[in-house]
Amino acid sequence: VTSHNLRAPIANLLGLTNLIDQYKIPNKSLKQIIDGVKQSALMFDDTIKDLSKVLIIKDQTSIVKEQVYFVPVIDNVLRQLSLAMDDNTVKINFEFMNAPFVLFNAAYLESVFLNLFTNAIKYKSTKRKLKIDLVAEMKMAKMLFEMVLSGGHTHREKEMLARMSNHIL
Repeated sequence: VTSHNLRAPIANLLGLTNLIDQYKIPNKSLKQIIDGVKQSALMFDDTIKDLSKVLIIKDQTSIVKEQVYFVPVIDNVLRQLSLAMDDNTVKINFEFMNAPFVLFNAAYLESVFLNLFTNAIKYKSTKRKLKIDLVAEMKMAKMLFEMVLSGGHTHREKEMLARMSNHIL
């Protein structure tokens, strides 16, 4: 029910943007704004679908795990956050050569990364560029995932983000 209630307005918004596509818009700025609204609505719709999957997973006693590659998941999250991120203030590096995938639920992993990145951006310093380094590797048959933030987070903010990242995998 919740998914339907949340997706209905997005479906309406997507329908409206499709109607607008039928018209020639001579103003380039207005066209970019409308395209941005449409892209955001599409990503929001995907997010609602994924959140619905996560809610279903939380209701199940056993979570179905699959081989999930980090790069496509992170690319998708970065597309979702593209409007919130300014390339001049956020730099993200990742190294997954030694552990390119994890056995996990794809929708849940995307939700975790989205949450981590959103909080890192939300709490970043306005005075310094935020740098996020992500590394995954296998050690002693265990997946180790590390997220290192630099760019002016206070000690308290770093502790909060560290607690979140310690509970994901």
